[in-house]
Amino acid sequence: MSAFNDYVRTALKFGEKKIYKPEIDVEKLWDMLHQPPGSPVKVPGPINVMPDLAGRHEAKPEPQSAAQRRLLRSCDPVFAAVYELRQLPIQSALQGNLEMHFYTSGHMVYAHEPDLKALHANVAAFIEKTRNGTGR
Repeated sequence: MSAFNDYVRTALKFGEKKIYKPEIDVEKLWDMLHQPPGSPVKVPGPINVMPDLAGRHEAKPEPQSAAQRRLLRSCDPVFAAVYELRQLPIQSALQGNLEMHFYTSGHMVYAHEPDLKALHANVAAFIEKTRNGTGR
């Protein structure tokens, strides 16, 4: 932690006169509940936002949704997102509004310049499409 603290303060010039606290018990402040679409109350358990995404696409198909995924990460089920998005309970015509991009660089996309450039281009194109309402 001291190396990180020194780097942030010295090289990045961030957090002057602030104390870095690596372990703060913030979990007690989170209710960890989610109110799914159509539910009158929040419910405990793992949060699944796929019904929210499906409801959003059914109500207003544009703008699109984009998933940016890295291919090489041992602790992340990469193709789970692909499976989940393909299983969304939406009209099949709306599946074309879902956009997925994959990067070979693993967890640190920014550390592999070709993938960083591809991520930037993909996100910029997505923003531009949704900004001017052209959709696909």
